[in-house]
Amino acid sequence: MTYQIRKATDTDREAIVEMYRNASPMKKAGIDQWQDGYPNIETLTQDIDLWNIICLC
Repeated sequence: MTYQIRKATDTDREAIVEMYRNASPMKKAGIDQWQDGYPNIETLTQDIDLWNIICLC
């Protein structure tokens, strides 16, 4: 199988939000991978605009 690594775009936003939601139970279990309110929709939008998020497809 071949994978592609690329920078995230606005079309990836919903999939990324879903990934964040799926990680929420981990945080409730004490696995504190994200802190200070990150991630939220504002930082997600900024990260996409600044090309700080990559996708493995």
